[in-house]
Formats: sequence, structure tokens, C-alpha cells
Amino acid sequence: MKKKTFILIVYHLLLSFFVYAQSDTVKTDSIYTFVEEGPSFPGDKDECMRFFNEKLQDKYSHWDFEDSGEIRGVVFVSFVIEPDGSVTNIQIENGLGDGCNEEVLRVIRLMPKWNPGKHNGKAVRTKYYLPVSLSITEEVSNNDSLVKSLRHTFSVVEEFPSYPGGEEAKSEFFNKNMIYPEVDKKNKIQGTVFVTFIVCSDGQIRNVYILRGLSETIDAEALRLANMMPKWNPGKMGGNAVNVQFNMAIKFSLNKESK
Repeated sequence: MKKKTFILIVYHLLLSFFVYAQSDTVKTDSIYTFVEEGPSFPGDKDECMRFFNEKLQDKYSHWDFEDSGEIRGVVFVSFVIEPDGSVTNIQIENGLGDGCNEEVLRVIRLMPKWNPGKHNGKAVRTKYYLPVSLSITEEVSNNDSLVKSLRHTFSVVEEFPSYPGGEEAKSEFFNKNMIYPEVDKKNKIQGTVFVTFIVCSDGQIRNVYILRGLSETIDAEALRLANMMPKWNPGKMGGNAVNVQFNMAIKFSLNKESK
């Protein structure tokens, strides 16, 4: 039986604005969904990834996936960062089977206290959304064989995919092409849709689906926009272009330009 390695990656590029996942409402039942200074995991950005990888590997090293096959996907979690930095109200928003949801919840409960979110200079209860991408791959000895032997999409790479022209060009694309559904305008529905997709090694976008949506019509528009994006600059591993699973937020706002 070939040895398997469990890999988890927290999408740090998205963490800075996942706290804004709700509508423009500032406060709900004493829990803020929009703050001036978002909460952060203690230490640098890589520390959160190292923490999850270490804790999950300790657990999954005893699992045998030979019969169940590869597990790969995203567990989307929400929780509240309290003013003292403790983590409460942990919930699975979208999950996986085979014990993945339970294991992600277990590791989140082990997290140290965070740096709390702040509003008007005061630490407040802050709602936070975190996508956790999970995959199991064959263990290999070096980067060259890693690139050649993995048949599936990467969750973590040395160089992540990027929209051609950068974030400003991506914002311009969505502002130009977004058609806000009339029914949602009438009902004043706004907020952020989270999508996930594969950026293929040739830059093509494939397998787009909703991680967290707003309404049936807005979700459909988010899928349309994501699918019509131009080719991206692909992610790279060992200098080679590879397929990469990527998460992205699309904001629908009635009061300002969408991003």
C-alpha cells in the first residue's frame, strides 16, 4: 500500500476580506459582520497554515484511505472571534463526508486565541468565514517527481494562479460584465458570493461552483461571471504550470461598485 500524505491549506489571500462576507449591515445580535480591523491568527500568515497542517497530520496519519479513495474538497467554516480572542459559535457552512467535517471542527477548537477584530478602536465580537481545502496525495521524494506524479488538482503551490492584469483588472471585469438581477434589486439583496474553481495548467477556468451564496438568481450570475473570465496566469509547482483549486469572493452591492 502506498503511503498517503494529508495536506491542508488555508487560503491566506482570502482571509483578509472573508470577514466582510455578509451584506453591508454592520452589527447583528452584538456580532459584527463588518469591522474596521479584521481579526487575525496570532503570528504571521504562514503560522495558521502550519498549525492546521501539524494538527491534522497528527490525526490523519492513523487513517487508512486505501479503501475509501482520495478525499479532496473544501470544508467551509464560520465562527465568532470574541473580544478576548477566543473562538466560539463554530459551524460548518458547507462540508465533506468521511469524517472531514468533524476533524476540521476538532482542529479549530484547538486554535489559540486570535487577535480580535476592532471597530471604532474597540475589540468586538466578529463573524469570520474560513475555507479549508483538504486533499490526500501520494507521498513522493522531491519536487520534480511531485509535479509529475500527482494526477489531481493542487491545493497548495509555490506560485498561486492570478488574474491577468492583477486585482484591479479583475475588478474592472466584474464591474463591466455584472448584470444585477432585477428581483434582487427589488428585494435589496446584496452581499458576497464565494465561488471555487480550478485554474487549469493552461489558464482555463473549470468546475466552478458556489461555496456560499446569496440567492438563486445572484448565485447564477456569479457562476456566469466566473465561467466567462479570460484565461488566468496558471499556478506553478517546481517551475511547471499545474492545476490549482482556487477560491474567490464576488461582491454584489447596490450602493457601490462590485469587486
